[in-house]
Amino acid sequence: MGIGRKIALLQIILCVSFICVIVVMSQLVWGKNYLNLEQENVKDNATRTYLAWDEELNHLGSQVGDWSPWDDLFIFARSRANTDFAEKNLSDDEMANLRINLAFVTTPNGEILYGKAIDLASGTEVKVPKEVRDLISNLITNHIVEPEILHYKTAFVVVKGQPLLLAMQRILTSDNKGPSTGVIVFAKYADAALLREISKRTQVKLSFAGRAVLPEEPTVGFSQQIANEEEILCYYPILDAYGSTKYLVSATPRFIYHQGKVQMKSFLVFTVAFGAFLIIITLLLLNRVILSKVRKMDSFMNSIVAGNDYSIRIDLPGKDELSKVASTMNNMLQQIELSHRKIEGLLDTVKIELEERRKAEETLKYLSMHDQLTGLYNRTFFEREIDNISEQQIQGIGIVCCDLDGLKIINDTMGHHVGDKILAETAETLRQAFGDNAIVARIGGDEFAVLLANIHEEEIYRVCEQIKDIKIKDPEGRGVQLHLSLGWSYYGGSNLTKNVLQDLIKQADDLMYRQKLSSSHSNRNALVQGMLELLKVRDFITEGHSMRLQQYAESLGKAANIKEVQIADLSLLAKFHDIGKVGISDAILLKPGPLTSEERKEMERHSEIGHRIAQAVPELLPIGDYILKHHEWWNGEGYPLGLKGEEIPIEDRIIAIADSYDAMTSDRPYRKALSSEAAIAELRRFSGIQFEPDLVEKFITLVFLKDISKKP
Repeated sequence: MGIGRKIALLQIILCVSFICVIVVMSQLVWGKNYLNLEQENVKDNATRTYLAWDEELNHLGSQVGDWSPWDDLFIFARSRANTDFAEKNLSDDEMANLRINLAFVTTPNGEILYGKAIDLASGTEVKVPKEVRDLISNLITNHIVEPEILHYKTAFVVVKGQPLLLAMQRILTSDNKGPSTGVIVFAKYADAALLREISKRTQVKLSFAGRAVLPEEPTVGFSQQIANEEEILCYYPILDAYGSTKYLVSATPRFIYHQGKVQMKSFLVFTVAFGAFLIIITLLLLNRVILSKVRKMDSFMNSIVAGNDYSIRIDLPGKDELSKVASTMNNMLQQIELSHRKIEGLLDTVKIELEERRKAEETLKYLSMHDQLTGLYNRTFFEREIDNISEQQIQGIGIVCCDLDGLKIINDTMGHHVGDKILAETAETLRQAFGDNAIVARIGGDEFAVLLANIHEEEIYRVCEQIKDIKIKDPEGRGVQLHLSLGWSYYGGSNLTKNVLQDLIKQADDLMYRQKLSSSHSNRNALVQGMLELLKVRDFITEGHSMRLQQYAESLGKAANIKEVQIADLSLLAKFHDIGKVGISDAILLKPGPLTSEERKEMERHSEIGHRIAQAVPELLPIGDYILKHHEWWNGEGYPLGLKGEEIPIEDRIIAIADSYDAMTSDRPYRKALSSEAAIAELRRFSGIQFEPDLVEKFITLVFLKDISKKP
């Protein structure tokens, strides 16, 4: 979409939004004012009709007031004899002149003495309706309308759906003396003629309605209802003689409403027309002042792109921003033209440099993935392959970790150049052993790792068995031979993830370090072996004890069906479980008699000391937790953590039984060795207390079956 259309669309959106806001605001403000004016007008009309209705009642009352203080009427009501009086004075003409339909004279108690009715339209007498006679008598007799002595009383009732206006007053003498001899009543129907007369007088169309025709019950004052587009009905509540609510219904034409609608439409048309006018004028000015120049600039740039000619210039006179942009474009083209010439001269040089850079990048890429000394892959490449292979479909994967034992001694004694040659010899040995499909990498100073994909577990096992006893010889023929410690792991599942690969690497690495520790070829093993020698000198542990304990523990571990890795841990634990005793004084270790409570607390610290030693020696780290817990009891009364039952690692449960048996069947400074039967009896006595019962029975079975050989 071009910029002109975008601006036009934006203007249309803004104008439409403005018009919508104006319309809504006009409806809220202007429309509300018209509705308020209309409601006030309806209210005024309703009030005016009610006043006219009340005026009719008061006029009827004033007529009754003129007739009630009359001596002849007083005598008539008292004697009830002179009927000519009523006929003469309440003639048809007189009643028509008074504009009343009905006239009654009653006793004070409501008994009708005289009653007459005329039709005002024809001016002739008609029969008084029985229901009217009964109504008048009932109103006075039951004091529903109580006439006063010196003042008239007005009311209205509904007779057969037609309202009847009433006015009555007690009859007195001409000087307003009594007692009253009766009541005079004037009445007139609020028929269509009377309602038309009131409508003419008030300029408001009036009708009468009962409660049933109301759309809803008014809560306060009168109620308004929109009848249609032409008029509004207003229901003004009035009470009849019995207290029932009736309504004067005034119909007000909706002149104000229609006038407001016309003005609103006119305003809306004007607003839309004015908005359209603004849009057209703006677009014309925009096209003349801006868009024509923009199109010229666009055409100019397209011609440059099409012809690749930077020598042409654009002519856009003026002092506005677009003219300045055109001038800037001309200056830019001039600079581009100069630069283009320089660039062409540099292309050949750049091509040469790019070729040299490509070769250098290839060299760097090789160095970034390979170890410079051995030519094997480096650690970075190996880790990247681990990440990549986790996203592939692999049918069996193996990890092999290798460590060249004693390399530091060679470097320190014969020089690093000899060590480098041995490393290169080791790399070649691994490369030939595992083949071209394996990823062999040097991941540390003397550490190597091999990644084997799409391989069976038996193949890894076969290759590892072949190379585990290989001696790496000194290439210079000095007779130096180094041993490779290795560990391997395998995964044949289908859900190969990065976490699984990391676990495989850790398993292989842990197994390699365990092999290093149990082998005398490792330099770091020398530290641990030194500790064992120290214990041997102090007579804490004998070589025979370690060998027997390893034999007992491995046999019991196999009987308990634990994993090979756990059996390897057991073998290591049998050798080093009491290594913490190097931190206990000779006075406690060699004491011939029982230990005191303080001495026992000190002795119990040896498991914690051994745990700290294991934490400091990487080769012992896998069994550090077992060294800490090997004196825990099955019933939870052991030390140092007070573990109970299967909370104790099975390796510690096995070592506890094997160590106790060997201790009981061996001489100690403070006692002689027990027989095998006595030792078994002690194991059973402490079964479920110190030892796991199931393992105790398995161990005893092994002893009786002579699966465990006699002590050397």
